[in-house]
Amino acid sequence: MSKSTTAALLLDALMFSAERHRNQRRKDVEASPYINHPIALAHLLATTGGIDDVDVLRAAILHDTVEDTETTCDELRERFGDHVAGLVMEVTDDKSLPKQRRKELQIEHAPHKSGGAALVKLADKICNLRDIAAAPPADWSLARRQEYFDWAKRVVDGLPRVNGPLLAVFDEAYALRPHSRPSDPLARDGHWLSMPGERRGTSGFVRVLDDGSIEVEVYDHSPQAEVSLGREFSAIYRVERNQLGALAERFAVGFGGPISSLADLPDQLTNFLDVQSLVKWLTEESGIEFTKRVDFDV
Repeated sequence: MSKSTTAALLLDALMFSAERHRNQRRKDVEASPYINHPIALAHLLATTGGIDDVDVLRAAILHDTVEDTETTCDELRERFGDHVAGLVMEVTDDKSLPKQRRKELQIEHAPHKSGGAALVKLADKICNLRDIAAAPPADWSLARRQEYFDWAKRVVDGLPRVNGPLLAVFDEAYALRPHSRPSDPLARDGHWLSMPGERRGTSGFVRVLDDGSIEVEVYDHSPQAEVSLGREFSAIYRVERNQLGALAERFAVGFGGPISSLADLPDQLTNFLDVQSLVKWLTEESGIEFTKRVDFDV
């Protein structure tokens, strides 16, 4: 295939993808154009990965068109051929399924991807981790970013080992995983301490905010949440700083031990209870004032 033919094929895919994603934006703070993402995948594959297979590069450019636009597989097949359409469909989630099930299926299906689809999936995860590390969505908590990094690694760990340089770059991207800063509890990202949930698919976090108030978050992507609400959610309970002294006293009375200093209070809350028990105590027994909000976009 001549260079001019290759260029024409790639530009045709880019033009199609740009048109289909024209009204979409990424979730970063700057709401950057969505088309930047598929371009980044193709660039990464061609430069770092050394991939010159035009079908793989076109599939990278088109990889979100069926999942995130009104594009159909038949359209791709008619315009770009069976192979490109097949690669795109291999990396396309079934949006009729609950979000948590889609994430589980990505892990389950990873070992069975073709070489071309594994390349596209690997590049996708690298680019997403880089984006989340550099410019995360404004409403994503530290816990949610950490969960995404860990889930992406599980997907990539299951993929066929198709390209050494790209796998090395994924490891570099995963090393950017955000982490809590226990030595700096008032840091900009907050101070998050993880705690278990009593149900499978739940977890909790105690966070010290910049203003010194505390939030207790229950992240629920359990089967029960999918059945009762049809989606996962996060419930967040906030206690203002001026209530923390009373919170420490009542926690000590309720569970024994000395009254914690405010600096040690987050660790104490996470050491004694699972998240559901902590929330139950806070909301029903502590007598402490709190506010609650629910986030379904988790």
